[in-house]
Amino acid sequence: MKVIKWLDKHFEGTLLSISLVMMTVILVAQIIMRYFFKSSLTWAEELSCILLVWSGFLSISYTLRTNTAMRLTMLLSYLPRLGRNAVLLAAQIIMLVFFGCMSVAAVGLLFFTYQSTPALGLPMEYLYVSVLLGFALTVVRAAQNIVRIVRNFKTGDEMTWNPAEAEKGE
Repeated sequence: MKVIKWLDKHFEGTLLSISLVMMTVILVAQIIMRYFFKSSLTWAEELSCILLVWSGFLSISYTLRTNTAMRLTMLLSYLPRLGRNAVLLAAQIIMLVFFGCMSVAAVGLLFFTYQSTPALGLPMEYLYVSVLLGFALTVVRAAQNIVRIVRNFKTGDEMTWNPAEAEKGE
């Protein structure tokens, strides 16, 4: 159970951190090779781009998990508590439906692509699985947020979207 809780809180953040470190090391190695040894790593830019795509799709669910996604909150501040929670609930339901549909589309992209990357020769499925994983994790995070909002409806608590405050309540 501890492993599941740890994965719930840290999965995307850990993968994003690893990806950033890998991109940095690869690109620094590429710069060193190019400017000091007058040679280039043919695969470095391509692998960095693949890691960047992975980071982009994982960051969608990460922002929902940490409640740091961009949103307009000016309207929310003028609504009563019930209205704020209703708007937040509607937004999460819309995201759940949208990313659910996008996950289905990503399955089609994943299974009907027969290309490989130019420099590494990797099947493009390794790149496209990031789309499916990112959208599927976003569906999970939106569902978790919906549960949180519904709990607040029932208890009458004020919905908080401050990550530090949200962590205390769990």
